[in-house]
Amino acid sequence: MGMVIRNHNGIVMVVGAQRIHASFSPMIAEVVAFLRGIDLAIEKGMLPIVVETYALSVMNLVRAGCPISSDIGLVIGDVMARLQSIIGSKVVFVPRMANYVAHTLLKMALSLSHDRFWTEEYPLCVERYILDEYPV
Repeated sequence: MGMVIRNHNGIVMVVGAQRIHASFSPMIAEVVAFLRGIDLAIEKGMLPIVVETYALSVMNLVRAGCPISSDIGLVIGDVMARLQSIIGSKVVFVPRMANYVAHTLLKMALSLSHDRFWTEEYPLCVERYILDEYPV
């Protein structure tokens, strides 16, 4: 999975590339990425949290709540509990191209032997896209 955490001004603060060593459906993998990103933002004190996703079906499941008895419902329950505990947190839809940095980090994660996180810096594979959004 690929994660990008930005501050309230949109400046990149933390990026991460992490392999999931399990066989999840793409939808469950997306929700697990939500959860890991939320936990990382909480750990870094970056609150409130706005989760941006291009997975419209997953966003709708999180917003509506999903039956806990379903496979994906267990993870969505954890996501909802975290977001509901932080005032002002929400999940919003963004086009895939607006989430290009996270998508590029996801591709990078596939070749990693261990998880990688960068704080207030980022790997070269996403530098161009970040600088295009927020030139120095």
